[in-house]
Amino acid sequence: MSTTENQSDQIQEPGGDKNKIDKSYAETLLKLEAVFNKPVAEAARPYKVPGSGLAGIVDNMMKADIEKVNNEVAEQLKGLLAKFLENNKAVSTKKKELDQLEQKQKKDFVESCKTLFNRIDGLPQLQQDYIAALKLGVQGSTSDNKEAATEKEEEIKE
Repeated sequence: MSTTENQSDQIQEPGGDKNKIDKSYAETLLKLEAVFNKPVAEAARPYKVPGSGLAGIVDNMMKADIEKVNNEVAEQLKGLLAKFLENNKAVSTKKKELDQLEQKQKKDFVESCKTLFNRIDGLPQLQQDYIAALKLGVQGSTSDNKEAATEKEEEIKE
């Protein structure tokens, strides 16, 4: 295989691992459900040796083994269910935290946009203020020029 083929094999679709994990998780939950609906211990048949005194011994041994396995499986199931509930609680908590973060980010974004929109909305007024100031400046300088011209005319007449 060439290195480009190796690289393309290593490149996975986005979320590929997530999909595999989700699928495996769902399959595991189905298997656990099947265990609860039809325990493996019920499907097991004790071995019997017909016509022999060993049948009772084997039955007792099988019962003890089955009981031991049942107890071990029960403890493991309790542990798994406790872990499942703990994980669900942790995920729920993290989802709430994420929702809160998302709401805070949205609120901050909206506030930033409002500030920008207020500046944009104020532009026509700012433009009018600049024009008014320029007009006053032009009028002021025109009237100053007229006064200066009038004073010169008066000086010339004198």
